[in-house]
This record gives sequence, C-alpha cells and structure tokens, in this order.
Amino acid sequence: MKRIDLIGERNVTLEDQREMVLNYYLIEEPSKENGVMNSSKYLYGIKIEKQFGGIVESEEVEALSYSKEVVLQLISTLMECTVTPMTLIEVVDELITLRQCS
Repeated sequence: MKRIDLIGERNVTLEDQREMVLNYYLIEEPSKENGVMNSSKYLYGIKIEKQFGGIVESEEVEALSYSKEVVLQLISTLMECTVTPMTLIEVVDELITLRQCS
C-alpha cells in the first residue's frame, strides 16, 4: 500500500502580498518483483502540493529510487529552491541527470 508522508512546508509571499503554500511529501510504496508486491523492499518518490487562492494543484513522481535518503535529499533541494508542482518533473529529471553525471 502506498504511503505519503509530509516532509516539509514552504509559505511563499508573492509580489502582490498573496500567500501560496507548498507542501512536500515522501511517497513510499512496496516494490514489485515479477508482478508480485515485495513488502520488504520499498520504492520512494516525491509529491508537491500547491495551495493558492482556494485551488489545490499537485504533481508526483513515483518510484525514483530504492534509497529513502536519496529521495529525502532531493526533497530538501526542491524545498530550498521553492519548486512548484508545475516544474517538479523537469527539475527532478535535471537533478537526477546531474547526480548521475558527476
């Protein structure tokens, strides 16, 4: 069963003084091996939720890594850079590419 835990929240004040809230989540789900759930091995992903003007927007990227620590580091970077749901997929792709090429 998929589990989603809130890791952090950013409150952003825009130029016109309106508030936007960004919530960053860790997704944890059992991995599948040969189509069968393996509850002893987990895959981790990221979800970002934006609350602004009564509208909630979200995006998630599942199954990024078997390493919880790697995904938590990614979430920390996303929070520092105030990444929104709209750019989540592109930014994660870029960060993973940089990590693999360095």
